[in-house]
Amino acid sequence: MKHEGDKDKISVTGKEFQKNSRALWSFPPETQMMKKFDHPAMFPEELPRRLLHQLTYVDDVVLDPFSGAGTTCSVAKRLGRKYIGIEMSPKYHKISLARLGATPGIKKVVDEATGMELELPDWMP
Repeated sequence: MKHEGDKDKISVTGKEFQKNSRALWSFPPETQMMKKFDHPAMFPEELPRRLLHQLTYVDDVVLDPFSGAGTTCSVAKRLGRKYIGIEMSPKYHKISLARLGATPGIKKVVDEATGMELELPDWMP
């Protein structure tokens, strides 16, 4: 399936695209971030970085339905992608928000219908 969108928002070079399409990717295990964010299933930021460069354009929306400590959302934000992270664990939700808050982009709003405070990426209305 061809990715539709503004070709000026492609962030991967042709050479990188070809290399990443044909290469076997190998990453050392992530240990530092496991300690830093207290999460047992961390992966290196290079993994989502390559995937997001390879498969998305700047301003695309990236959905991470199991966001944990927010690695994918954090990388998406730095690459100029919009992101939605879903996490059931209150502990990891807080860790993810703190991590994403390290770079501006989270806003707090009150849902008028429920009165609940929501934390949303700044690109959402």
